Amino acid sequence: MKKLNIKFLLVLTLFIFTYSCQDNDDVLQTESKETKTFDTSIATRWIDLQLELIKTTSGHTPPINARNLGYSSLTLYESFVNGMPGYKSLNNQLNGLNNLPQVNPNLEYNWGLVSNIAMSTILRKLYANTSPTNVQNIDLLQNQIRNSIID
Repeated sequence: MKKLNIKFLLVLTLFIFTYSCQDNDDVLQTESKETKTFDTSIATRWIDLQLELIKTTSGHTPPINARNLGYSSLTLYESFVNGMPGYKSLNNQLNGLNNLPQVNPNLEYNWGLVSNIAMSTILRKLYANTSPTNVQNIDLLQNQIRNSIID
Protein backbone atom coordinates (compact mmCIF):
# COMPACT_ATOMS: atom_id res chain seq x y z
CA MET A 1 0.00 0.00 0.00
CA LYS A 2 1.31 3.40 -0.90
CA LYS A 3 2.16 5.72 1.93
CA LEU A 4 -0.57 8.33 2.14
CA ASN A 5 0.37 11.97 2.26
CA ILE A 6 -1.55 13.80 5.00
CA LYS A 7 -1.37 17.13 3.21
CA PHE A 8 -2.69 15.68 -0.04
CA LEU A 9 -5.60 13.88 1.64
CA LEU A 10 -6.62 16.83 3.76
CA VAL A 11 -6.29 19.35 0.96
CA LEU A 12 -8.30 17.07 -1.32
CA THR A 13 -11.01 16.54 1.29
CA LEU A 14 -11.19 20.19 2.29
CA PHE A 15 -11.15 21.28 -1.34
CA ILE A 16 -14.05 18.96 -2.10
CA PHE A 17 -16.28 20.19 0.69
CA THR A 18 -15.24 23.84 0.28
CA TYR A 19 -15.89 23.72 -3.44
CA SER A 20 -19.12 21.80 -2.97
CA CYS A 21 -20.36 24.44 -0.53
CA GLN A 22 -20.36 26.95 -3.36
CA ASP A 23 -22.63 24.91 -5.63
CA ASN A 24 -24.55 22.59 -3.32
CA ASP A 25 -27.72 23.89 -1.71
CA ASP A 26 -27.53 21.02 0.80
CA VAL A 27 -24.56 22.65 2.51
CA LEU A 28 -25.91 26.16 2.38
CA GLN A 29 -28.62 27.35 4.70
CA THR A 30 -30.25 30.66 5.49
CA GLU A 31 -28.36 31.14 8.73
CA SER A 32 -25.11 29.43 9.75
CA LYS A 33 -25.38 27.64 13.06
CA GLU A 34 -22.47 26.88 15.31
CA THR A 35 -21.10 23.34 15.23
CA LYS A 36 -22.40 22.68 18.74
CA THR A 37 -25.98 22.88 17.46
CA PHE A 38 -25.55 19.68 15.43
CA ASP A 39 -26.10 16.18 16.72
CA THR A 40 -22.86 14.63 17.99
CA SER A 41 -23.92 11.31 16.50
CA ILE A 42 -22.71 12.59 13.13
CA ALA A 43 -19.13 12.19 14.33
CA THR A 44 -19.66 9.03 16.36
CA ARG A 45 -21.50 7.27 13.55
CA TRP A 46 -18.61 7.93 11.16
CA ILE A 47 -16.06 6.73 13.70
CA ASP A 48 -18.12 3.61 14.40
CA LEU A 49 -18.20 2.86 10.67
CA GLN A 50 -14.46 3.39 10.44
CA LEU A 51 -13.92 0.87 13.23
CA GLU A 52 -15.92 -1.64 11.15
CA LEU A 53 -13.84 -0.80 8.09
CA ILE A 54 -10.69 -1.48 10.09
CA LYS A 55 -11.94 -4.96 10.99
CA THR A 56 -13.10 -5.88 7.50
CA THR A 57 -10.61 -4.27 5.10
CA SER A 58 -7.67 -6.49 4.24
CA GLY A 59 -4.12 -5.24 4.35
CA HIS A 60 -4.69 -2.65 7.05
CA THR A 61 -2.11 -3.32 9.73
CA PRO A 62 -2.13 -1.59 13.14
CA PRO A 63 0.23 1.21 12.03
CA ILE A 64 -1.94 1.91 8.96
CA ASN A 65 -5.09 1.84 11.07
CA ALA A 66 -3.61 4.27 13.57
CA ARG A 67 -2.58 6.64 10.81
CA ASN A 68 -6.01 6.36 9.15
CA LEU A 69 -7.75 7.16 12.43
CA GLY A 70 -5.50 10.19 12.82
CA TYR A 71 -6.20 11.41 9.26
CA SER A 72 -9.94 10.96 9.59
CA SER A 73 -10.07 12.62 13.02
CA LEU A 74 -8.08 15.57 11.71
CA THR A 75 -10.38 15.77 8.68
CA LEU A 76 -13.43 15.75 10.96
CA TYR A 77 -11.99 18.50 13.16
CA GLU A 78 -10.98 20.67 10.20
CA SER A 79 -14.41 20.20 8.60
CA PHE A 80 -16.24 21.91 11.45
CA VAL A 81 -13.66 24.03 13.28
CA ASN A 82 -14.85 27.16 11.48
CA GLY A 83 -18.22 26.70 13.14
CA MET A 84 -16.67 26.72 16.63
CA PRO A 85 -15.95 30.23 17.89
CA GLY A 86 -12.71 30.32 19.85
CA TYR A 87 -11.21 27.27 18.14
CA LYS A 88 -8.54 27.41 15.46
CA SER A 89 -7.59 25.31 12.50
CA LEU A 90 -4.44 23.22 12.74
CA ASN A 91 -3.37 24.64 9.38
CA ASN A 92 0.37 25.48 9.54
CA GLN A 93 0.63 23.88 12.98
CA LEU A 94 1.35 20.31 11.87
CA ASN A 95 4.24 19.17 9.71
CA GLY A 96 3.10 19.22 6.08
CA LEU A 97 -0.33 20.61 6.88
CA ASN A 98 -0.42 24.02 5.29
CA ASN A 99 -2.31 26.02 2.71
CA LEU A 100 -5.62 24.34 3.49
CA PRO A 101 -8.59 25.82 1.65
CA GLN A 102 -10.43 28.48 3.58
CA VAL A 103 -14.17 28.82 3.91
CA ASN A 104 -15.81 31.58 1.94
CA PRO A 105 -16.91 34.28 4.41
CA ASN A 106 -19.72 35.26 2.03
CA LEU A 107 -21.36 31.83 2.30
CA GLU A 108 -23.25 30.27 5.16
CA TYR A 109 -22.44 26.65 5.97
CA ASN A 110 -24.25 23.74 7.49
CA TRP A 111 -21.39 22.20 9.49
CA GLY A 112 -23.20 18.90 9.92
CA LEU A 113 -23.40 18.45 6.17
CA VAL A 114 -19.86 19.69 5.67
CA SER A 115 -18.48 17.12 8.13
CA ASN A 116 -20.64 14.42 6.54
CA ILE A 117 -19.17 15.17 3.10
CA ALA A 118 -15.64 15.36 4.51
CA MET A 119 -15.86 12.05 6.35
CA SER A 120 -17.39 10.14 3.45
CA THR A 121 -14.68 11.51 1.16
CA ILE A 122 -11.75 10.71 3.43
CA LEU A 123 -12.99 7.20 4.27
CA ARG A 124 -13.42 6.38 0.58
CA LYS A 125 -9.79 7.44 0.04
CA LEU A 126 -8.32 5.74 3.11
CA TYR A 127 -10.19 2.47 2.48
CA ALA A 128 -10.07 2.46 -1.31
CA ASN A 129 -9.40 -1.29 -1.30
CA THR A 130 -12.36 -2.20 0.92
CA SER A 131 -15.18 -4.51 -0.15
CA PRO A 132 -18.14 -3.37 -2.25
CA THR A 133 -20.35 -3.96 0.81
CA ASN A 134 -18.24 -1.53 2.84
CA VAL A 135 -18.40 1.05 0.04
CA GLN A 136 -22.19 0.68 0.13
CA ASN A 137 -22.08 1.18 3.92
CA ILE A 138 -20.17 4.45 3.43
CA ASP A 139 -22.75 5.60 0.87
CA LEU A 140 -25.62 4.51 3.11
CA LEU A 141 -24.31 6.37 6.15
CA GLN A 142 -23.63 9.50 4.11
CA ASN A 143 -27.20 9.46 2.80
CA GLN A 144 -28.75 8.69 6.19
CA ILE A 145 -26.95 11.58 7.86
CA ARG A 146 -27.69 13.93 4.98
CA ASN A 147 -31.37 13.05 5.07
CA SER A 148 -31.59 13.42 8.86
CA ILE A 149 -30.16 16.93 8.62
CA ILE A 150 -32.18 18.08 5.64
CA ASP A 151 -35.54 16.69 6.81
